[in-house]
Amino acid sequence: MSHHLIIGLILMLPLTAAIGAFALPRAGRWIGLGLMPALVMLTGWLALLLNGGVLIQPVGGWLAPLGIQLRADGLASLLLIASSVVGLLVSIHAFGYFGSYREAKQRTQFFWPLWFFLIASLNAVFLSRDVFNLYVTLELVYIQEIILLKERFTRFHQDGYRLTAGILGVES
Repeated sequence: MSHHLIIGLILMLPLTAAIGAFALPRAGRWIGLGLMPALVMLTGWLALLLNGGVLIQPVGGWLAPLGIQLRADGLASLLLIASSVVGLLVSIHAFGYFGSYREAKQRTQFFWPLWFFLIASLNAVFLSRDVFNLYVTLELVYIQEIILLKERFTRFHQDGYRLTAGILGVES
């Protein structure tokens, strides 16, 4: 498997899982338990294949001034491994925390798809090569984070949520 395919899979697996979790909400937790170990293995494999080098992957074949380029180096692979391991631990905890689908239907309907989008956004942040794409992917992370956090807020936290959402430009 080439380096380019691994970088593509690191970004596309969480996106595909998010779409699958939206389409099949009952299977979201099982998708998470299958996705996260695979993502840990892919990020570890990328770190081994890089071997101290740098890999630049143009998305769609377009070069830097016009297109998006993804850059994988030692720091990016370390951050990808760390986020994948933490994501695996959070997914295992969420699997037990939410219980079965029937018990937590309202709470988990959007958790798993948003969680997978958050993982994909974090992976894109770590692989971004330029400041513009870094800004866009960080905004995606912030939006996912606010939506995930909003479900757990009490009345006391609503003012802080509104302030944060107003600063980021996300409607509450």
